Amino acid sequence: ELMPLADRRVGWMSIKETPEQVKMIAAVASKKLPSPEMGGEGVRAALEAVKACSLPIKEGSAVELQQFFKTLNGDQGKARRHAFFAVRKAQKPIGMPPQNHPLLKKSLENETVA
Repeated sequence: ELMPLADRRVGWMSIKETPEQVKMIAAVASKKLPSPEMGGEGVRAALEAVKACSLPIKEGSAVELQQFFKTLNGDQGKARRHAFFAVRKAQKPIGMPPQNHPLLKKSLENETVA
């Protein structure tokens, strides 16, 4: 039998670490992360979101959302998305139409009818 939904809400769960332990873990982890100038902007934002796990759910969610938009609108986030789509575009053969595209099927049907 499934647990009631109220029992599965992550926001109502508590973490086993004390706030002091979370700070200590975050301090150790932050020493291992690359600097923001060397591409560490996103992982540092993730660490800030993890540190917010000791806060109440509303405050922790606000910190996580703030960090998300900070990285989304940051230069590194834009560069990573650009690189991702550039790689995908580079993997497609030049001059070949996409296979099984609905608009392509319609245009081919119109050509055969005419």
